[in-house]
Parts: sequence; structure tokens; C-alpha cells
Amino acid sequence: MVLIQTARDTPLLFSFPLNGLAEQHCPLRIAMDDAVIAAREQLVEKNLETSANKSVISKLNGKKNPYM
Repeated sequence: MVLIQTARDTPLLFSFPLNGLAEQHCPLRIAMDDAVIAAREQLVEKNLETSANKSVISKLNGKKNPYM
């Protein structure tokens, strides 16, 4: 279980690419993508996500281009 106590590392967690490369290169084969997803879920539940992430989600929910 990933425990998030503060928003200090929030931008890092939302910028982490979920492409499996971290796990492939980790000698311990830690499931980094799963850990980052769990941490992001906790941040959203605690309303600690970044404003950029909130904007992207809002645009996606409104069926708009999230990059504009």
C-alpha cells in the first residue's frame, strides 16, 4: 500500500510515465506503474492532485481536447 501524507511529491507522481520501463529496468522488478497509480488514486481521494491534472480530467469529461 502506498501512503501519501503530503502534496510535496504530487507533480512528480502525475508526471511519471506509465510505460512499464521503470519495472523492466528495476533489478527487484518492483511494479512501479501499479504503485504510482495507487498513489495517484490516493492523491485524488485527498483532493491533493495538481491543478494541471484537474484541468485535463475536466476537459476529458467535457469531451474536449485535454491539450488545448
